[in-house]
Amino acid sequence: MFDIGMSELVVIFVVALLVFGPKRLPELARALGKGLAEIKRSLNDAKRQVQTEFREIESQGQGGVTKGFADLKRSLDDVRKQVETGYKQVMAPVGQTPVPKPDENAYEEKENVEEEEEEEEEEEEEEEEEEEEEEEVGEVEEEEERVEEEKVEKKKKEEIDPREKMEKKEETEQNDQEQEKKA
Repeated sequence: MFDIGMSELVVIFVVALLVFGPKRLPELARALGKGLAEIKRSLNDAKRQVQTEFREIESQGQGGVTKGFADLKRSLDDVRKQVETGYKQVMAPVGQTPVPKPDENAYEEKENVEEEEEEEEEEEEEEEEEEEEEEEVGEVEEEEERVEEEKVEKKKKEEIDPREKMEKKEETEQNDQEQEKKA
């Protein structure tokens, strides 16, 4: 692949050993191996995905061609209508009022409609992002409330614990005194 011989590999290894030292060289080699494995895995995943999509396109075969023909037919119908309107404009008598060019108006209207659709899609995407952010904020707030509740419960237990500690301490002192009396 790179036409590197054994002597070149030995030189590279010696330079790496001098630069990184004997302690870090195994760590670097391990990290390099993991990185290369990850790259290989990613490339294989991408390759599989492309092959899968290619197979799907091939399996659709006739359906894709039919859809293409339908699109082509619609485009040809639009062109035919534009030619007919242009022909009527050219052939209109000179004394009549000029007919507006529908093909330019239609093209501008089509662009406006496409722009409006794109704006609507962007607005929908922004709304979805805002909803997701609100959900995340809600989850964070719930987590904070849960943590606060746990803190309150812990404080209550700590308040009870000192009393119990005092009682236990008194009991152990009494037990010690009784044992001293017996001894």
